[in-house]
Amino acid sequence: MATAKKRGNSWRVLVYDYTDAEGKKHYKSFTGKTKRETEAMALEYQYSHTKKEKMTVGEAMKKYIMTKTAVSSPTTISGYENITKNHLAEIQDIYLSELTQEIIQTAISAEAAKHSPKTVRNVSAFLSATIKMFRPDITYQVRLPQKEKKEMEIPETEDIQRMLEACGKDQELRIAILLTAFGPLRLSELCALTKSDINRQKNEIRVNKAKVKAGSEYVLKKPKTDKGYRTIQYTEKIISEALSIEGEEIIKVKPHSLYKRYKHMLNRAGLPPYTFHALRHYGASLLIAQGFPTKYIMDRGGWESRDVLEKIYAHVMTTKKEQLNESLMKEIEKIESTTINTTMQHQNCSI
Repeated sequence: MATAKKRGNSWRVLVYDYTDAEGKKHYKSFTGKTKRETEAMALEYQYSHTKKEKMTVGEAMKKYIMTKTAVSSPTTISGYENITKNHLAEIQDIYLSELTQEIIQTAISAEAAKHSPKTVRNVSAFLSATIKMFRPDITYQVRLPQKEKKEMEIPETEDIQRMLEACGKDQELRIAILLTAFGPLRLSELCALTKSDINRQKNEIRVNKAKVKAGSEYVLKKPKTDKGYRTIQYTEKIISEALSIEGEEIIKVKPHSLYKRYKHMLNRAGLPPYTFHALRHYGASLLIAQGFPTKYIMDRGGWESRDVLEKIYAHVMTTKKEQLNESLMKEIEKIESTTINTTMQHQNCSI
């Protein structure tokens, strides 16, 4: 234990803090009115510092989750718990004080060999946040895998029609497709809907909650952003179908169960393995193709950013390219024809 020394009217003591990458030692300074008070502050710091020195990466990850449970969404906490359980096993027993740039990079590279770039980025972000909370003195940089550029697969209108036909007597799945594709809704929003969210007079559905997984259970939560709160108008027929379901809940099964039925239906219909979220993208592509303003589409779909819409817009323009080219050629021919006729008239007049 370091001893406090008097400096003028106060007492001061230096306590070892850490050694940086260049080997330079850093100290924490404590100043108090009395020697006992100053040494007590230093002792308390040393005790808490020692506890952090003896904390393993795994313990820090779990403690980080505990500190965030009350302020983070159930989905976020579930994601953290999944990382703690299924990732970074090779470094979880290492003390935080023993972490080095090489150890961290090796662990992230090992994750990159087994998982997608998106997963690796999530793992790295969680590890970084944990280290920053409990050992802010540790600085490091890691190289992450490049993001994958995936082609966006969006069903065509003919595909949606085939899906609805393939539902057969499965009314719940049929309504799920209608509400998602023509909303567009998210799967979590769809599964949280109740009849009290429906305004029959206006044929509108109020979106104000989502059903998400928290651990092994599903819970209701508020939308992530203010844009998630919205009212969507449907046709009278779709609203009537939704209200014809018995009970208060529109979709009675859990999201993963509905998704399984959706996948089986695609297989029966001989359709590509579109994700359920692709129905939402179809809804946006339909609005884009009809020429609706971007602001309207973002409001209806609950998008906060234009990023996804820009990708969908690119997809729509690709699929409509031939149609657009044909329309353009007709317009050019019309202008050419008008120009030729005008020129001929001028020539006849001059003669």
